[in-house]
Amino acid sequence: MGNFVLYAAVAVVMSLGIAALVRVFIMSLRRPSMSKRLQHRFAGERVLRQERQVNSYGRNALGMAELTKTGALTLTPEYLSYLISFANEEIHIPLHEIEEVTTPETRLMLLVFHKILRVAYRSDGEMDAQAFVVRDADAWRDDILTARAALHVEAGAPE
Repeated sequence: MGNFVLYAAVAVVMSLGIAALVRVFIMSLRRPSMSKRLQHRFAGERVLRQERQVNSYGRNALGMAELTKTGALTLTPEYLSYLISFANEEIHIPLHEIEEVTTPETRLMLLVFHKILRVAYRSDGEMDAQAFVVRDADAWRDDILTARAALHVEAGAPE
């Protein structure tokens, strides 16, 4: 009798796990592809640079509690956008709020064996930062700084 209850409990847990996986799979089929989401989101906007399959280490303000997220990073003449996969969420960083762009090899005590893109910016008057794993962190840094400088020139502010 004791083994039967144990087997029944294991069967129920396994069934729930399989049902959850099937639900996630079906939802992923219903969700528009990242390509379509990007095309729709940035329709009519000038995109300076875009990369899919970008991992984000999250915001400094949330510390180690922030989970790594996968999404697409897009640079426009006015802002940097991170559209998160499997979520209806976007991180939107106006270029005029960016204070510093660096390419360190570590962040929040996580060891990374290649350069990452770290963007420090003001959010609600407080300093914060977001780190992204991109193919060419130096090129991203240069493009963000160039777009930011162009934004300041257009606004008539000194560089």
